[in-house]
Amino acid sequence: MTTSDTHQSPASGTAAVLAVPPVGSMYAAGVPIVVACGEPLRAVFASASAAALTGTGRLAEIDALVFAPNRGGARGLAEVASSLRAGAPPRLQRLRISAHGRSELLTFQCLTIVDASGRSFFVAAVPDFRASAARLSAAPGDLVTTSEPAAGPAIDPPAPERSPWSVAELRAEFERRFAGRRAIRFLWQTSADETVASISAEFGDVLGVDAGDLRGRSLPQLLERLGADPQRRVATALERRET
Repeated sequence: MTTSDTHQSPASGTAAVLAVPPVGSMYAAGVPIVVACGEPLRAVFASASAAALTGTGRLAEIDALVFAPNRGGARGLAEVASSLRAGAPPRLQRLRISAHGRSELLTFQCLTIVDASGRSFFVAAVPDFRASAARLSAAPGDLVTTSEPAAGPAIDPPAPERSPWSVAELRAEFERRFAGRRAIRFLWQTSADETVASISAEFGDVLGVDAGDLRGRSLPQLLERLGADPQRRVATALERRET
C-alpha cells in the first residue's frame, strides 16, 4: 500500500485513538506517537514530535524505521503488536532508531486500542523523549495518511517468549524515565481472603490501567492482569505460600 502524507486532520479512526487516555494526554504533551493498523502493520499517523525524533517529514520513512521487517528492533515492535491485546497494560519495548546520521536507543510504550467500529490500532509512543525547540521547529507537523488500511481479523496469538530484563536494567530504566520527578505514593489493601480490597488511583496511573479493574482480584490474578508474571513463578510461590 502506498501512503500519502498530508497535514490535515487525522482520519476518524486515528482521531478516536488520539482521544483515548493515556494517548490523548501524551499527544497533548508533545510525546512522539506513531499509530499503525492493518496486516501487515502500516503507519497511518505520526505526531510532529515523532517526525522531529526521526528527522523525516515522510510517513513512509517513519513506517520503515519503526515497522520495517528487515530491522531487528522493528521485529520486536511487530511481535509486541501481534501479541498485545486491547485493554492490556502498556508494554515497553526498546528499539534503536538510526536515521540521518543519528542513532538513538529509545524505549517505546506500546498499547493496542480498538475503536467503536471494532478496528484495532497499535500505538507506539516514546514518553521520555522531548524534542528540542530546534528539532521540533524543523518538523513538518503531524503526518497522516489520506486513507487507513483495512484492519485484519482480530486474532490473539500466543505471546512470544521474551527475555526478562535484569534488576539492574530495570532500575536504570526507571531512574532514567523518572529522573527529577517527585515520588508517587499509592495505597493498596488486601482482605482476609487475600484479594485486593482497595487500591488508590495513583497505582493505576503509573501502570496505565484502571485501578478499579484491579479490585477483587487475588495477587496471582493481579499479576496476570498486569502481565507482570508471564511464567507464573511469583504466582506459584504465592499459591504454595513460599513467600
